[in-house]
Formats: sequence, structure tokens, C-alpha cells
Amino acid sequence: HNQVSPSHSSSALNTPTLSAKRLIIAYGLTGFGYIMTATYLPTLVKRALPELGSTELWALFGLMAAPSCWVWHKCHLKLGHQNALILNLLVQGIGVILPVVLPNSLGYLCSAALTGGTFMGTVTLVISAAQQHQKPNLIALLTLFYSIGQILGPLAANILFGITNTLNSALIIAGLALIIAAASCLKQSQEIL
Repeated sequence: HNQVSPSHSSSALNTPTLSAKRLIIAYGLTGFGYIMTATYLPTLVKRALPELGSTELWALFGLMAAPSCWVWHKCHLKLGHQNALILNLLVQGIGVILPVVLPNSLGYLCSAALTGGTFMGTVTLVISAAQQHQKPNLIALLTLFYSIGQILGPLAANILFGITNTLNSALIIAGLALIIAAASCLKQSQEIL
């Protein structure tokens, strides 16, 4: 019921489908979740697969990021804000966890592709959803919580690495944060704040 087609009126396009509170929670968790892969990808590759250069992974990460805003905008037009954001966060969560589940070249390449192909799309989807609200400080709050997540993610990864001498637990927690972010977008009932 969140599908948007050209036949819908512009008021349907401007009706918030995600509450401000849920957007803030999801975006904060996203900052926490994606940053671990974005920060530690070269370290992960160097430790796990020295034969696979981090340059190739970064190139793939960037190549996937380049069209992602357009791709996720098209998904939002087809699926609606809520469904597109849930899909985006689930794909991103899988991408973050993938090196733990598939610790080989294919796993790392797919991780770079999935994470690179979603993280900028998340920004596009969240900012677009936030613009539906008539709250002048919402984008500032979203940015604040995203940046707090970006600070806490590497700190948590560092602590976990000190305990386990691996980044696997950090990646699992980061992926779970993204999956929880997706879940936080699921239930909406009467909650448009």
C-alpha cells in the first residue's frame, strides 16, 4: 500500500510514511552499521586475503556507490519510502555481514558491492522521507544521530577487536544494527510524529 505510481496525486507523495522518530532511530543505527565496513575494509582484506588488493575492493565500492542514489530513488518511486528503505537496509546489513559468512574473495567483493551500492542510497531515501515532515530541525537531528553512529561504530569495533583479535564480531554487530534499523521502519500504525 506504499506503492507510488504516476497516477497518485502529489499529496500522496508528500504524506509521511515513516515517523520522524523511526527515521532518527534507523539513521543512527545506519551510521553505526555501515561505517565499520567502510572504515575497516582495507584492514579486513589485508588480514584475511592478502592476495586480494584493497584497491580493487575500494574501486568496486565506489563504482557501486556512484549510481546508487539514482537506483534507490527509482526504488522509492516504485516501492514507497518505507519499503525501499527497509530493502536498502537489509541489503546493506547482508553486505556488512558477508565477509564473516563468506570469508573469501567472492565474499569480500560482494560485500563491497552491496555496501557501496546501498549506503548513499540510504541517505537519499532518509532525506527524501524527512522532507515529507514539516519539522525544520529534522534533517539536523538525522545528521546528528548518523554522525553519533559513525563515531560509536569504529569505537565499538576497536573494543571488540581488542577482545577477540578479529573484526568478525564487529561486523556481525554492525550488520545486526542495520537489520534492526530496517525492522524499526516496519510498524507504523498511528505513529506519524
